Amino acid sequence: YAASAMATWVTDIQREYESYDPSEYELKLGKKCIYKWPSDLARTSSMSMHRTPHMASLGPYHHGEEHLQPMEHHKKRALYRILKRRRVPLTRFADSLEGIEQELRD
Repeated sequence: YAASAMATWVTDIQREYESYDPSEYELKLGKKCIYKWPSDLARTSSMSMHRTPHMASLGPYHHGEEHLQPMEHHKKRALYRILKRRRVPLTRFADSLEGIEQELRD
């Protein structure tokens, strides 16, 4: 991101975060879980190959693809929960990302 694009992103996310009310979602949350790759798949060399995401994308390669858009609000909600739990301003996260942006893109 260019500096102005990052500033715009931070402003937009901060505005949404300030109006975020987690109560409705937390009532529906239920059991939490993280799914892992099956061990037989994790051992194959194909794990290192490029994979096309079906539900969510973290990173720039598939950002904006239409079939991934329904997950965007969940990703934002996860960010809001981290910000609330850690009591850290969004700008601190953004500044940290700016410092390693190129490394993440490579």
